[in-house]
Amino acid sequence: MKKVLLIGDVMLDINTHGICTRISPEAPVAIVKKTHEIETLGGAGNNLVNLFHLNIPTDFISVVGGDSYSIKIKEMIKIYAKECKVYEEKNRIATVKNRILAQKHQVLRIDTEDTNDISNKIETLIIDDVQNSIDKYSIIMISDYNKGVCTENLIKEVVKIAIKNNVRVICDPKKANIEIYTGCYTLTPNKNELEAIYKKPIKDTNDIKDALLYMQQYIQKPIATLSEKGIAFLDENKNIVISKAKAKDVVDVTGAGDTAISTICYAIYKGMGFSAGIDLANKAASIVVSKLGTSYVTEGELLNNRDSKIFHKIEDVLPKIKNKKVVFTNGCFDIIHAGHTKYLKKAKELGDILIVGINSDDSIKRLKGNTRPINTLHARAEVLSSMGCVDFVIPFSDDTPYNLIKKIQPDVLVKGGDYKINNIVGNDIAKETIVIPFEEGFSTTNIINTIKQ
Repeated sequence: MKKVLLIGDVMLDINTHGICTRISPEAPVAIVKKTHEIETLGGAGNNLVNLFHLNIPTDFISVVGGDSYSIKIKEMIKIYAKECKVYEEKNRIATVKNRILAQKHQVLRIDTEDTNDISNKIETLIIDDVQNSIDKYSIIMISDYNKGVCTENLIKEVVKIAIKNNVRVICDPKKANIEIYTGCYTLTPNKNELEAIYKKPIKDTNDIKDALLYMQQYIQKPIATLSEKGIAFLDENKNIVISKAKAKDVVDVTGAGDTAISTICYAIYKGMGFSAGIDLANKAASIVVSKLGTSYVTEGELLNNRDSKIFHKIEDVLPKIKNKKVVFTNGCFDIIHAGHTKYLKKAKELGDILIVGINSDDSIKRLKGNTRPINTLHARAEVLSSMGCVDFVIPFSDDTPYNLIKKIQPDVLVKGGDYKINNIVGNDIAKETIVIPFEEGFSTTNIINTIKQ
């Protein structure tokens, strides 16, 4: 499976928490008594953390200095990146944002940074890295914070390499020269950045539309993030659409933009529609602003809502099935056909609740080879969850659902086909195991072969 490559300015975010009960007698400033400190990756590092928690395999490239904070940043990156190349320039210092909070309210921020462009030598090394490893990636994300890593030449060269290899580029821009982003799949400027790119003031929706149309001369899918108003983009007919922001309880907006672009990357990686990805990004931002400090959204939080049947943690389902007769079945459900639907309806008739375990993409590849699945986990789970007979859909990444069955302790375990009960995984756990024969003439493999022919 291909990965995402993330290139950008990495930072260290420090939240120094404390309590303020008095004003200094030396000057009219608050005295904050420190209670604890939290350190997280910021900037492109926050994108990396978000992609990690969205279960997107990501490689990371950045540049740090030779100071103690840079050493700490390099160690933290290793936790989240599949592979990383973090170059060191001895004469640089790490970008650090230290937020001082009293009773959870930010009262001061102290910044340390180096905004000089990286050396030509390291710029060339990064471009060579991208050229030599481009076959590994389906998406490149560029996270530019104007701290020197994302030079104009680096952006241009990376985009050129990506275009030649049919790799999509997502860029969070800080530079006003739109031409350097030519060929990017999407660009995500905020309102101020959009004005800088468009070189005109943005006063209303018509101005936003005109600015997006201007960007579309260079970018395939331009969007504009509009803070509390939502995210604007153009539909297929070049009409402006504004996906409304969903935030209700705003605690801290730190890192919300990083979460939004990371979620758009997630949606593209998962093969979702563009507008659906924008809506998902709004949802992710609404979740993260309800948390204090630089934070992230997990895939489970993103996909689980009150109306959703898709749950990534069985622990969230267990309270909902208490005192119910639970039926469990599992499968890949790659291309759902009439045989599946009839089988699932019969399974539901055996109890009160039908839980369907669904193999992850990696699990299917191990079982059926690299050409499968045809549809992503998200797509397969969405189709299953739309069926009235299915109550819960729970992905699992193991080769078998044994550990999932062990946690659920179903009353009835169901398999479709011609299985012998003694060979069905989990039959030693369920109170009853039943085999439902598949409908004749329906097979995912046959459908695939027919399409090929």
